Amino acid sequence: MKGLFPSLVAASLLSSSGLAQSIKHSDYPIQAISFTKVKLADNFWLPRLKTNTDVTIPASFQRCEATNRVKNFEMAAKKGKFATIFPFDDSDIYKTLEGASYSLKLYPNEKLDAYMDELIRKVAAAQGPDGYLYTACTIDPAHPHEWAGPER
Repeated sequence: MKGLFPSLVAASLLSSSGLAQSIKHSDYPIQAISFTKVKLADNFWLPRLKTNTDVTIPASFQRCEATNRVKNFEMAAKKGKFATIFPFDDSDIYKTLEGASYSLKLYPNEKLDAYMDELIRKVAAAQGPDGYLYTACTIDPAHPHEWAGPER
């Protein structure tokens, strides 16, 4: 009997959360749309998006270069030492590429597009044959960054 009670509680919680999700879904009339279908023509967001394109994204890529985040991908593709302090620095490259990709849709820019293509080539070259990509481990698998842990 003691073993049955936790099972009944778990089953009850699982079924009630599923019911709650279906109720929320049917009561929520808003549907997501692609960002490409959104057109801004205001004086609040549009200038900020332009500043993001002209200033923030280039500054972010420049910072990734200056702090050797890009170099980590170059080293992972070849031989070399991990060039930054933190093992999670890869994420800055990914997030900046993501933001720049959205920006290119709104404000096409050949120079930014070419830079991103080159950076994507560096990221792809650092990826292992099995698809694994984590420069803190890939650069020197025998001696990964202490925060990266001993196993992938």
